[in-house]
Amino acid sequence: MAPSVQEMFLQYHSKYGWLRTLRQVIKSQFDDITPLDCTTPETLMASIPTTLSLLPKQARLQNDRKYQSQVLTASRLLLHRNYGKPWIQDVKPYLHIMLPYGRAIARLRVSAHKLEVERRRYHNQVAREGRLCQDCALLDQVVVEDEEHVALDCPSWARWRDGMIKAAGLDQSTLSRKQFMAAMMDPKPGEALAVGAFWHRVFGKVDKRWT
Repeated sequence: MAPSVQEMFLQYHSKYGWLRTLRQVIKSQFDDITPLDCTTPETLMASIPTTLSLLPKQARLQNDRKYQSQVLTASRLLLHRNYGKPWIQDVKPYLHIMLPYGRAIARLRVSAHKLEVERRRYHNQVAREGRLCQDCALLDQVVVEDEEHVALDCPSWARWRDGMIKAAGLDQSTLSRKQFMAAMMDPKPGEALAVGAFWHRVFGKVDKRWT
């Protein structure tokens, strides 16, 4: 036997039951659906069928909006987004230079090198503060040998570093450490060759430590 109008009205205002759950779902998930009209038992009964018929349609619309939003923003869907359209994908400047130099910058970007900060992480499982620069240790300096140390501070690379800065046209006086490292990781067209050559020489020498 179907519930009476009064029973449905009472169930809507109770703490339990499917009508209360339906009301909560509509309120939290479906902004485009008008809440159930509970002004009177009669208006409630009249609004239930209409609301239930709208739910599947609105659910599909919301999923479609979410999908479209992801398509328009997700970098991994770049090809999907531009399929069938003429478009040009920007290529990083370091990919236009000589392969060994471009590869050196790629190694820097993904930390695929043998500086102590990475080598001791995997081979010796040493805490970061213990992955020290051996050259600076000879000068009684306790410094972690990471990319920033090599690019900015370590005296062992000073001659190559100065040459790279001059060739790339970088002005250290106007760049913070963070900005300088950003220029190392993603050099501009006029900087890529000098930056790539620097890291190629650095990684080449570092690689020979363990061969």
